[in-house]
Amino acid sequence: MRLYVRDRSRFINMVHTVAELRSFVEDYLYGTPVVLGDVSVFSGQMRSMLLKFLEDNPMVDCYSSVDISDAVLLSRFTQVIKEPNELTTAHSVDDYFESDCSLQSSVLHLGIPDSARLLTQGASRFGVSLLCLATRGQDE
Repeated sequence: MRLYVRDRSRFINMVHTVAELRSFVEDYLYGTPVVLGDVSVFSGQMRSMLLKFLEDNPMVDCYSSVDISDAVLLSRFTQVIKEPNELTTAHSVDDYFESDCSLQSSVLHLGIPDSARLLTQGASRFGVSLLCLATRGQDE
């Protein structure tokens, strides 16, 4: 039994309510490999049902969109497969002009190469927007 955390590479049978989980358990064909999720949003009653179901059915894997801290639930899995969290940086001319428009603000809010950052000092909104467009795709 595996727990997939943020790994959506397999088909996941999503259940959202106790009734849906009960229906899934009743219709499950023993020995069929399946991924059930999202266990991170299961209510207490659903987790209890899931624990009993996992005891009786070793071919069932689970999916979670976030890390699970429930030790009892984690103890049911032989392997935890995690996809790392991906943080993305959003660059915005509006955020730059709402800040103090310093050189440090250009680093935080504008996705432009270091060689063009000095050109932002004292420039108008239109000028900074053009600079961002002109340098798009260049290495920072």
